[in-house]
Amino acid sequence: MRRHLLGLITLCFLVAAFILFASGSSGPASICFKSGLVLGAIWLAYPQVKDLFSRSPNWMKVAIALGLVLFVISPKLLPLIIVGIAITAAFQFITYLFAPMPKHKRSKEKMSDSGDQNN
Repeated sequence: MRRHLLGLITLCFLVAAFILFASGSSGPASICFKSGLVLGAIWLAYPQVKDLFSRSPNWMKVAIALGLVLFVISPKLLPLIIVGIAITAAFQFITYLFAPMPKHKRSKEKMSDSGDQNN
């Protein structure tokens, strides 16, 4: 349902931009148009972003949220924030590569199914 709501808000921003542009106020129209385009891009990428967000660890979510808060407070820190998040993501990827593989136990049911297929 959230994706549908996001699409509806996107459509409202784009319609408002068209109406404002037709009425002659180009400043608010450009703001609505740019906001509508960004929300439209988020609407298109919503399933992938949702999947990526569900697979990321909690500390990475906290690091990204902290980076966003720092960016809102001081936009000049953006290069430092990007480097910090990239380093934490690289460490996460390295630990993922070197983590031991989980051992899967084959159940008796699967073993009996594979034996039945050979007969």
